[in-house]
Amino acid sequence: MKGKKGRKPGKLLDALRMGRPLNAVMVFFATVIGGLLAGAPPNLYLPAALSATFISMGAQAVNDYFDVEVDKKKPHRKPLVHGSLTRKEGKYVFSLYYALGLLFAALSSPVHVAVAVLAVIGTYLYSAKIQSRKYLGNVVVSLFVALTMVYGGIGGDIWRTILPALIIFLVNWGREILKDIDDGDIDFPEKVSLYHILGRRWANFFGTYLVFLGVVFSPFPYLFSHLDHGYIVLMSLADLIALFAVTEALNNKEGRAEKILKAAMVVALLAFGAGVVG
Repeated sequence: MKGKKGRKPGKLLDALRMGRPLNAVMVFFATVIGGLLAGAPPNLYLPAALSATFISMGAQAVNDYFDVEVDKKKPHRKPLVHGSLTRKEGKYVFSLYYALGLLFAALSSPVHVAVAVLAVIGTYLYSAKIQSRKYLGNVVVSLFVALTMVYGGIGGDIWRTILPALIIFLVNWGREILKDIDDGDIDFPEKVSLYHILGRRWANFFGTYLVFLGVVFSPFPYLFSHLDHGYIVLMSLADLIALFAVTEALNNKEGRAEKILKAAMVVALLAFGAGVVG
């Protein structure tokens, strides 16, 4: 009995790990910033932020659920791979996260519920059906990442979230492509990416082009959305980090570039926050 009790905290931690808590925190703040950008009331965007957080965690967990065989090839051992959670328990984990996401959406508005239902269905189908075609999956994942800011803006002037969402979409899409190049053939043939279709050179070029395009668009929210000067200061730093990542990628250091781009996206998120609260 003591052994079983001792394993419970470990299982809870593994369930939390399946949801990628650090990514979830970023989703929460992106949704809140979307609400602030759009001028939506807090009673809408705060439950929406919790909704987006749990749906994001559900999407990550369901990805692990369907990805067990592929993940066995990777050095990083996830809970379902090393057996600390069973596949049945993994199913309970992603179902709970999705249910909490829908519950908090219901506390916002019917529109939030409709979008949340689409997000749950979309992320589930992505893992179950689409992710084997990573060249499509990259687009789907990036759309859902960008949608978080738009989701927060529901109930306000949602158009003010479109440009920020576009920047997030472009940079994340490029980052996903560079990550696939760094993974190389580890997922192949179960998953096919642009790297396998275009080759390293052209996949690298397309991924870095998308990131560069995101940098080009980055001043536009400041020009058209009445953001504070703090935005342009921090976004300039994010742009420099992103451009450094581009140079690393062009030197065939895609794995390093992908990690640098994640840091750039965090700084960009802080820039949007500084722009709306400054």
